Amino acid sequence: MSSETRKKNTEEQRLRRNESSRKSKQKKRDAEISIVFEKEVESQAKAEETPFFSNPHAAEIDRQIEAFRKSRKWNTKIINTSHADFIEDFKSNVFTNFVQHTFTKSYLKKHNCADCGGKSENRCHGPGDERPILIKRALERVWPDTSKEIALKEIMVAFLEEHKNTKFALKCRACHVKEGKP
Repeated sequence: MSSETRKKNTEEQRLRRNESSRKSKQKKRDAEISIVFEKEVESQAKAEETPFFSNPHAAEIDRQIEAFRKSRKWNTKIINTSHADFIEDFKSNVFTNFVQHTFTKSYLKKHNCADCGGKSENRCHGPGDERPILIKRALERVWPDTSKEIALKEIMVAFLEEHKNTKFALKCRACHVKEGKP
């Protein structure tokens, strides 16, 4: 066999392998897309089966939102800040204080612990609905384009609205500590 023929055969084999590899990768991608689609369909079906959860504090949240919108505070504008930076900078101070200001000690006194019925002392977001997660959901909903300016008040209202569909609860100190342990 001449060297020219060998080169031609080698080139044809290489092309066949590349084509086979490309088809294999495409099949894998198609399978992954199919799995993702099936999971989305399952998720939507579960969402339709699951009754809508309404937080027992939803009325208070709505009342606080209305009062908050009327206030002259929190009109500071924010622009060109990543969601991650915003969350890191504000989660443990501004939003912690905001929740404490919204659900005051006098409000806590009116409600018993959601778990044991004792005296409520803590505001609990619950596993899966921690404060940074609720901030992230609010940001994604009201400020998806960080290159556009937004008032801090809008983000804080969205953050409060996020609480309405969570298991946010008022608890005694002991139940709150237990909640954080697996």
